[in-house]
Amino acid sequence: MTIRFQLLIVVFCMSSFLSCPMFGQLIDDYSPIALKGEVPAEFLKRIKNNVKLEYDNSLRINSTQRKQFDIATEHALRKIFQNGNIYFNDPLTDYVRKVGDHILYNSNLKNDITFFVSRFNTPNATTWQDGTIIINIGLLAKLENEAQLAFALAHEVSHFIQQHPYLQYGRFVKKKEGTTTTNQPFVQNVDRTLIYELEADSIAVDLLSKANYNYHEGSKVLRILKGDYEKESIDFMSYLSSDKFEVTQKLLCKPISYRDYMESDDVNQKAILLTDIRQRRLIQRLSRIDIQPNLRLYILPERLFQKVKAIAHFEMVEQSFRASNFLRSTYEALVLLNTYPNNKYLNIKICENLYYLNSYNEMSIMNRIFFDQKRIEDNDYADFCCFINKMEQNDMRKMVSGLVKKQYQSYSSDERMLITMAKTIEAVYDMKYAKSYYERYVKLFPEGEHFISAMKKLEQL
Repeated sequence: MTIRFQLLIVVFCMSSFLSCPMFGQLIDDYSPIALKGEVPAEFLKRIKNNVKLEYDNSLRINSTQRKQFDIATEHALRKIFQNGNIYFNDPLTDYVRKVGDHILYNSNLKNDITFFVSRFNTPNATTWQDGTIIINIGLLAKLENEAQLAFALAHEVSHFIQQHPYLQYGRFVKKKEGTTTTNQPFVQNVDRTLIYELEADSIAVDLLSKANYNYHEGSKVLRILKGDYEKESIDFMSYLSSDKFEVTQKLLCKPISYRDYMESDDVNQKAILLTDIRQRRLIQRLSRIDIQPNLRLYILPERLFQKVKAIAHFEMVEQSFRASNFLRSTYEALVLLNTYPNNKYLNIKICENLYYLNSYNEMSIMNRIFFDQKRIEDNDYADFCCFINKMEQNDMRKMVSGLVKKQYQSYSSDERMLITMAKTIEAVYDMKYAKSYYERYVKLFPEGEHFISAMKKLEQL
């Protein structure tokens, strides 16, 4: 069961927090989250398929079918946790659990539900029948305050309370058997997904009210879902320009071109229609509730949310890079540069991404690999993808080599920057021009990640 937040990138202003020590590292650099320490028991339990599914057996599904549901749920959870997609012993999970625990403080569910954070960039959260609730970094990076996060978590908790994952499975089984009848409400011949979402929204309001969160933020989340908010642009023209290559207006795509990379109108209209229904119903419900005093946007210190939001966005850059989605990684880094213009991690990561983009462009296979299967929502991202895709090979070589050289002047002692410089010079020019950079890498980083490959390069000369 999922709550689908089809959000665009929201760039947040953190000017009041930039002087706080918590953000000192983010201003200058960033170290991606690494799984470390002892693996938590609740994590291992899901890897070992040692989870207990709780559901009301009032559905007329036989024992074999229920067993199939159990096995399928256990297998899916095991795969997610085994593949290293879930964080542990990290600041994101710690914060999310604090918010979740506050929502469940006066509930008998606090021992039945466990909150996790995933490395997935999709703005989404999922609920499982065993009480596992997973929120993606793609959602954490886009919410605006703690109350909105609380709404997302409460929405997922509501799915668990109402057994929606099991109900959906029951509908699927009955439909497959051809036994759907009107006297079985959970398997009516209609798509009940929207009904489940509306039900979860309604219950979430009650949970937030008891936790003193401002439940009106729920309707703002749904407004964001429709893309109805101010969007911040990226200036990739000036950033990607150098003394070797200038990105001019004539190289950019016209809207009629870059919209080819975006979602179809049918997809967008359907999503907007469903969200409109949810938003109207939620606003109607809220209008019937007396305004409560002491509703809050933040229970925990606001700076904690801002830090978590920033870290989640940095993780989106890193996880896109690890997934070889170099365009998305570059774009997200450019968005973050609006707030952290001198961040070493971002500037170097863009160079790393562009090196690989240039390699794919040299092989003339760029369009077959990237562009998110033409499911891009944001105008700026679509424009950026179109710009990269239409570039001539020689222009891209100049642009990439110029930017890498420009950043190398600032970060010449960094291992990532040095090896990226060496590989870029080799790819754009020749190995003989890259030799000195490989030699410098071998000298400075004898235990570096690329030491062996750099040595092989030098031995081949």
